[in-house]
Amino acid sequence: MRGARFDDAVGRRIQDWSSKAFDDEITAALEEFVGPERVMDDDDIQIFATWFHNDRELAGGGTPAELYAARPELPADEREVASRIATARLGLYHVLAVEPGRSLTLEHLLDGTRIGVRSPHVSRDAVRWDILLARVMDGDPPSLWGPTRLFEPCEEPELRAELARLAGSPLDDRDDQALAMTFRRHAHKLMRFLPSSRSAEPSRRRLPASCASIALGRRRAICDASTPTRSCSPRRAGSRSRAASRSARSKQQATRPV
Repeated sequence: MRGARFDDAVGRRIQDWSSKAFDDEITAALEEFVGPERVMDDDDIQIFATWFHNDRELAGGGTPAELYAARPELPADEREVASRIATARLGLYHVLAVEPGRSLTLEHLLDGTRIGVRSPHVSRDAVRWDILLARVMDGDPPSLWGPTRLFEPCEEPELRAELARLAGSPLDDRDDQALAMTFRRHAHKLMRFLPSSRSAEPSRRRLPASCASIALGRRRAICDASTPTRSCSPRRAGSRSRAASRSARSKQQATRPV
C-alpha cells in the first residue's frame, strides 16, 4: 500500500501545483464543463478535476499532469509516478472477476484486452458482468485512477451508442487511435452520461468561480471508489443490500481521494 499512498501524494502535488499555475485555464475549463452558472455536485468536481489534469490540453499544449511530469526538478521516483498518472486513460471494461477489497479482472469492451487491476474500493461495489468506465493506470500491479462509473450489462447498447455519437461514426469505422482520442476528448461527457433507463437526477450545488482552485486543491487525485446509480430490473439477488452498502460507503468516503 506504500505505493498507493505515494501515488496519492503525487496526485495531490499535481493538483496543488496546477491550481496555482493555471488559474485562468481552470476558469475556462469550468466554462466548458458546466457553463457560466457553475452548477456542480461532488461527483462533478471529481470528474472535472481528473478531466482537467489528464485529458484537457492547455492553450500552450499538453495537459497539467503531463507538464508536471516533465518538470526537470522532480525526483526520479516522483517523475515516474507523475508520468503514470498523466498516461492513465479512460476506457470501458467488462468486469470478468472480482476479489472484493482486493482486485478486479477486466476486459476492454472494444478490443477485448484483459487486465487485472488492484482495487480496494471499486471491487467492493462491482459484480461480475458489470460495465466499468474507468482509467487504468500502469503499475505493478496496474490500478484504477480517478472517479469511476459502474453500469448494468443491459446498458451496454446505450453506452456504445453514446460513444459512437461522440466519435461521429460507427465504432467499427474507427481505428484504435481514433477511439482513444474520442475517449480523451469526451472523457468528461462520458463520465456524466446518464442512460435513458435512469430517471433520477443527482442533487447539485453551486460552485462559484472563485472556489474552483480551492476545490481542486482540496480534492485528492486517486479515487478507486464509486457511487453508481443502478436502475435496470430485474436486479441480481442481494442488490438492495449492495446498494445500501454502496450508499453508506459513499458517505464515509466523502474525504477519500478523488
